[in-house]
Amino acid sequence: MNKIWIHIVLLLSGLSGLAQDFSIQKAEVNTPANDFAIQEIDGQRYFCSDRRTQSLITVQDESGQLPVHWFDEEGEVSIPDGYASPASHHLGPFDVDHLRNEIACTVNISAEGQKTEVLGIQFIGKGQKQSQHQYFPWNSTNAGYNTAHPTFSLTGDTLVFCSDKAGGKGGADLYYSVRGNGEWSQPELIDRLNTPGNEYFPVFAPNGWLYFSSDSLPGAEMLDIYFSYPEQGAWSKPQRLKAPINSKGNDYHMVFDQDEIHGFFSTDRKGGDSDIWEFTRELPTFESCKPSFPEPTCYLIEETEITHNDTLPVYYEWDFGDGTTARGLSNEHCFPGVGTYDVALNIFDTITGAQFGRVSELRVQIEMARIPFITGIDSIEVNEPVAFGADLSELGRMELEDLYWNSGDGRKHKGTEWELSYAAPGVYDLSLGAMAMPRNGQTYHQCATRKIVVYDPRSPELLTEKVAFEAVIPEAKRENETTENEDERVYFVEFHQSPIQMTLNDPYFEHVPFEITERFRRMDSLYHYSVGEGEELLDLYQVRETMIESGYHDVLVKDELPTNFEESTVKRGKYYSDEEKIEMNRYVGTLADIQFAVNSAEIQDASLENLEFVAQLLKEDEGLHLQVDAHTDNSGSEEYNLKLSEERAAAVVAYLTEQGIAESRIFSAGYGNKRPVASNATERGRQQNRRVEFRLIFQEE
Repeated sequence: MNKIWIHIVLLLSGLSGLAQDFSIQKAEVNTPANDFAIQEIDGQRYFCSDRRTQSLITVQDESGQLPVHWFDEEGEVSIPDGYASPASHHLGPFDVDHLRNEIACTVNISAEGQKTEVLGIQFIGKGQKQSQHQYFPWNSTNAGYNTAHPTFSLTGDTLVFCSDKAGGKGGADLYYSVRGNGEWSQPELIDRLNTPGNEYFPVFAPNGWLYFSSDSLPGAEMLDIYFSYPEQGAWSKPQRLKAPINSKGNDYHMVFDQDEIHGFFSTDRKGGDSDIWEFTRELPTFESCKPSFPEPTCYLIEETEITHNDTLPVYYEWDFGDGTTARGLSNEHCFPGVGTYDVALNIFDTITGAQFGRVSELRVQIEMARIPFITGIDSIEVNEPVAFGADLSELGRMELEDLYWNSGDGRKHKGTEWELSYAAPGVYDLSLGAMAMPRNGQTYHQCATRKIVVYDPRSPELLTEKVAFEAVIPEAKRENETTENEDERVYFVEFHQSPIQMTLNDPYFEHVPFEITERFRRMDSLYHYSVGEGEELLDLYQVRETMIESGYHDVLVKDELPTNFEESTVKRGKYYSDEEKIEMNRYVGTLADIQFAVNSAEIQDASLENLEFVAQLLKEDEGLHLQVDAHTDNSGSEEYNLKLSEERAAAVVAYLTEQGIAESRIFSAGYGNKRPVASNATERGRQQNRRVEFRLIFQEE
C-alpha cells in the first residue's frame, strides 16, 4: 500500500455568508487508536479504526501500518446485517446509497502479478455474496494511483471521490462520476474545489451540500473542513468552517444526521491519534418576527380636511379602483387582494348629477408579505401532539437554505414540518424562520410568529386568555404625503389637459374669465390648465359654475400638495382679445412719460408714480412681459447718446425689479438718437425724441 495514502487514511488519513455556530464534544466510541469516518447504515452507526482486532496477533502492511476495519458503537468488529464483508484487509472510509441499499467502500487493491497495493472503491450490495461485489470501473488497473473516499449524492446517481491520478491540479483532487443505465461515467475533475495541494474526504450532507477537507484552500492550517453548494449548475466557491469545527490540527470527514443539526467529524486536534467528535449546529436566531398572517387588505379610506357644507348641493363618493364605490367622506374598505389600486374621492352635484370634483387621489399598494406562514391550529390541549407546517407560497422561487422553528418554550427544530406538543398551559409564541442562500451579496432572513393557546380541559380553571387577532385597519396615505403637513392641500378647478404646450392666448382660452395656471406633470406627461386656487374645496363651487357657464364642461375640482403644485407650475396668465391688448398697450403707453435728470440716468421723483402703476399691472398677471425702449435727441455724439439711452432703460428695469418683478419678464434696449419721432431742428421736436416707450408682450408673442 502506498505510504502517502496510508498516512492519509490512518492519521487523517466560519461560514461567511450563512453564519453557523457549532458546539462540539468528544464521542464515546474513541480509543487510543485512530478512530474516524463514522456513518449510519440501517439505523446503526459504524466507523473506521485501526485498533487491534486480536490481542495476540497483529497484522501490518508492508509499510508497518495497521489495517482499517469497521467497528460498531460497542467497539466490536462488525459488518451491517445483510452485507458480506469484502475480500480486503482494509475497509473505509465508506458511504451508503440508502435508496439502493448499496455501500461504496474504500478497499485495498493490487494489479495482477504485482505486490504493490493502492486504494480503490468497491460496491457492496445488501444481500450480495462476496463474489458479487463490483469494483468501481475507474480504479487504477496498474497500481498507478489511488481512488478512495467515495460519497453518494442524495439520489445515488452521482459519486464524488478523491484520487491522485495524473491530470489533476496536484496531490489528491476531487472527481465525480455519474451513474446511467447501470454504468459509471468517466470521472471529471471538480475544478472549482481543487487546489495544487490535497482535497480529501468528500461527504454529501442531507441538503445536497458537499463537505470536504483541504490543506491548501484559503485559510487552511492543516486539513480543514470546507463546504460548497450547487449554484446555477456549478459548485459555489468553497467556504471554510470556523472554529470550533476547524482547529490547528487535521479536521475532516464531516457527516450530518438527517436532521442536519447533529453529526460527527474526525480530528487529531489533541495531538497523536485521530478521534471522532460530535457536533450540534446552533440554529439561527430570528428577531422582529411578523405575525403569520397575510398582508392586510382592509384600509380606512378617509378625507379629514374637507368640511361638508350643507348649503351646497353636493355629495361625496369614493372610487376604490377595484370596481367598487361607496358614499361618504370616511369608509372602511377591503380590497380583493394583492395589487395596486388608484383611489379617489369624487364629488357630485346633487342637482345636475354632474361630477363636481375629483380629490384626495391616492394609491394603495398591497404586496405579498415575503415571509413564511405557519399552518396549523391555534388552540391545543396539554400534551396533545399537533403538526405545524410551513406555507412558502409567498416566497416565490427563493432558494431557501432551510426553515427553523422555535416553540416559544426553548425548543428548536429544523425542517418544513414539526409535530409539537406542550406540557403546560399557556400562550406560546411559535416562530418559523427562513434563510435563503446569499445571492448578489444579500441573504434573505425573515420569520413569522403565531400565538398558540395551550389549555388543560381537566383543570377547574380553564385558560381564559384568548388569542385575539384584531383586524387593524391601517389608514391609506396619499403618495408623497409625508413631505408636508397632511392637512395642507391646495384646491383648483382643472378644465383642460393637453399633450402639447398651449399659449395662453390660444382661442380655446378666449372665454376663461380667470387667471389661468399651466402645470406640467411628469407622471402623465401632460400640460394641465386650471383656474382658481383655494384652501377650501367648496370655496371653488362658484368658480366651477362660472367655468361651466362660460362653455367649459370638462371641469373638475382637484387637489394637490402646495409644494407639488408650485413645482409643476410652468406659467400663469390670462387670455386677452386683440381689442384688450390694444387697450392695455395704449394705457401702459401713457405711463411711459419717465423724466430723468439732465445728461443722467437718474429717474426723477415725479416719474416714480407711473412706474409703480406699471409694476402693479405686471404683478396682476405673471404672464405679461414688458419691453422698455429708451431714446435721445441728437444733442451730443451718437456714441454718447447710445450709452445714455441704454443706461436710462436699465434704470427703469432696475426700479421694476426692486418692486418684485422678475428681471426675466422685462426686456430693455437703448437706441440713442437713431429712432426720432419728430424733427430735431426744433426744441419741441427734440423734447419728443427724448422719451421712454413701454410695450406689453403677451404669451403668444
